[in-house]
Amino acid sequence: MILHPFFHTFREINRVLARSYRSRFFSPEELRAMVEAAGFHVNLMHSRFFLGGLNFLVARRLD
Repeated sequence: MILHPFFHTFREINRVLARSYRSRFFSPEELRAMVEAAGFHVNLMHSRFFLGGLNFLVARRLD
């Protein structure tokens, strides 16, 4: 992802967010639990982007 054209922009935005006293970062397990509690099924989830600095998930709404 370092070669992504917006990598430096994403990194700077993340640094600004991380410095905020109101920031709260969720673990993958916490994020999955919140998504499932909202009525979705998580099909795919990983933290491989940006050297583990981005939680990625694909979810679908339960009928």
